[in-house]
Amino acid sequence: MIDPYLISIDRRVDKRGLLSFLEFNSLPCQVRRIFMISVNDVKTTRGGHAHKTCWQVFIPCDSEITVDTKNSVSSRVFKLGQGDGLVVPPKNWVELHFLKPNASTLVLASHAYDPEDYIFSKESALSE
Repeated sequence: MIDPYLISIDRRVDKRGLLSFLEFNSLPCQVRRIFMISVNDVKTTRGGHAHKTCWQVFIPCDSEITVDTKNSVSSRVFKLGQGDGLVVPPKNWVELHFLKPNASTLVLASHAYDPEDYIFSKESALSE
């Protein structure tokens, strides 16, 4: 079992603003899908599932988020802001909480969308 872990997103600042970047070869998996999650209300929780084989990387875009993670051996809450990324290996239950309305996070995934890869029962995910 591999626990989720933080990575740093490289940043360069000059008089024009901020440039943030991530080299894909620094990730533990090949990226095959990119998508964005946005919420209208801070009461909205996203995620609520684990994956059988898919790795994910969460990168907040415009505000802080917290990510609750659980697996069969550990549980941890990560608070992510600008410059942070969270790598979530397979078989880790994830719940995302957005701290501001109209917030969003970018998600990099190791696999194309496959509904068979999802584990929607927390108990099943934690027994893997």
